[in-house]
Amino acid sequence: MLSRRGFRRYEEWSRWAMVTGLGWVIAMVFTLTLYFYLSRILPPVLALIPALYAGGVAVTVSQTTILRRGTRRSNWLWVGGLGWGLAILAATPMLRFLGPVFGWVAGGLVGGLVFGWSQSYGLWQRERLLFEWTGLTILGWILAFAIGSTLARDLGVETSQLGPVEVAAAASLGWGFISLLGFALYLLVFSAFSRGESDLTSGWRD
Repeated sequence: MLSRRGFRRYEEWSRWAMVTGLGWVIAMVFTLTLYFYLSRILPPVLALIPALYAGGVAVTVSQTTILRRGTRRSNWLWVGGLGWGLAILAATPMLRFLGPVFGWVAGGLVGGLVFGWSQSYGLWQRERLLFEWTGLTILGWILAFAIGSTLARDLGVETSQLGPVEVAAAASLGWGFISLLGFALYLLVFSAFSRGESDLTSGWRD
C-alpha cells in the first residue's frame, strides 16, 4: 500500500493535472481571441506571437495555484509564456506531417520537453522537480494531442491542415479531458482521506 508521502504525491499530481487542464482551456480562449483581433491589424505571423505568449501565461498562472510559496521564481510567468509558445510552434509540424500516433508522440515529446524544461527555470527547486515535472508534462502533451487530434478528425479537420493556433486549440480540448481525469483522481484521494486515517494507518510506511 502507498506510504503517507506517496499518497500525498498522488494527490498533488492529480491536482496538477486538474489545474493544468483548466489552464489550457483558458489559454485556448485567450489565444483564439487575441489572434482573431490582432490578425485584423497585424500580419498573421506577428499576431501569432502575443497570442501564443498569452496562452502560455494562462497555463502557467493556473499552475501557480498548486505551487507552494518559495517553489517558483519571479521569472515563472514569462518563462512559462515563452516556453508554451515555442512548444506549440515546435510541435505543429510534427502533427501536420507525421500523421496520427507518430505525430502525437513526437509532437507531445518535443512540445512537452520544451515547455516542461523552460518552466523548470522558473522553479526554485529545479533539481528536485526537473525530471518529474518535465516527464509528466510530456505525458500530458502526448495524451492531449491524441485526444484533441482525434476530436478534430471526428469534426472533419485533418491534422495536416492545422496551424499553430489550431494545434493549441486541439490540444486544449485534450487537456480539458485530462483536467476531468485529474478531478476524478482528486476525488478518489479525498474520499480515501475522508474515511479517516485510522483505516489507512496500517498500510502507511513513512
